[in-house]
Amino acid sequence: MKFFLSMILCSGVAGSCLEPFPMTDKFYDNWQSCIIAGNEESIKKIKELNTEDFNQYKFFIKFYCQEVEVEKINA
Repeated sequence: MKFFLSMILCSGVAGSCLEPFPMTDKFYDNWQSCIIAGNEESIKKIKELNTEDFNQYKFFIKFYCQEVEVEKINA
């Protein structure tokens, strides 16, 4: 089994989130490495967002890791 990361951009002001964005360009060998990547990618994305918009809409990022069978990756 491998894991892939999905990220979700949310607004605290609107009280809603965009659809999850699966980041299937990279697969992780275990749960821990996927969770670490989720935290690191969240920080990168936050830094890419416009500061005024980020503060105005109170953006935050959620993420989750999903397990997938290796055979499905190579298909």
